[in-house]
Amino acid sequence: MQKLPFISIVIPAFNEAASIKQTISELVKLLLPHSRLEILLIDDGSTDATTKTALQLTEEFNCLKYIRLSRNFGKEAALTAGLHRAKGDAVIILDADGQHPPEILLTFIRLWQEGYEVVYGVQEQRHESRMTKLAKKIYYRLMKRFASIDIPSNAGDFRLLDRKAVNSLNLLTESSRYMKGLYAWVGYRSIAVPYVARKRHSGNTHFNFFKLFKLGLIGLTGFSVLPLRLVSF
Repeated sequence: MQKLPFISIVIPAFNEAASIKQTISELVKLLLPHSRLEILLIDDGSTDATTKTALQLTEEFNCLKYIRLSRNFGKEAALTAGLHRAKGDAVIILDADGQHPPEILLTFIRLWQEGYEVVYGVQEQRHESRMTKLAKKIYYRLMKRFASIDIPSNAGDFRLLDRKAVNSLNLLTESSRYMKGLYAWVGYRSIAVPYVARKRHSGNTHFNFFKLFKLGLIGLTGFSVLPLRLVSF
């Protein structure tokens, strides 16, 4: 009998008490028949009932591990903490709000078993403001022109990473981390999977234009020569 793969799922969460139960229930129902499973819920300093809900869920699901950060450090730090704690042969990253469709994960796992070491989702039919769309278009053009790595547009943290890729990411010690850049920088054989995001289980997104701008600025300064070109000019 073929041994089931050991899959870790890292879920960063900030004030997602109303969403995490449905998200985790869907994941367990979908993946537990196909894998040995651990789910790491990384609480990024939530101030709502996330802690209470998460502790209740750990009693319901043996595969769930709850890790609370001492304060709100931001999503990149929460992801980093989760990757360091994950023990699986492959690690899947997805959001707590339910927008990442769990059924796509079976495709992620299949492609990984076929030899791909990074499988990432590319979101289609994005519903964003004109300002956000324009800013992203300019950003990706700048990155393509000046960066030494290729960062796919509309690809975020929703992805599967082979253990080798996770180990490489865990060796990097940047304090200001831009994970989309780091995923590309470590290399490894990659493939994109298109998907359409679902509606959030509850509430509104915690990301706004200015947070995205700040994150993009970290990417530009960390992975492109554009700032040096501007200073030289």
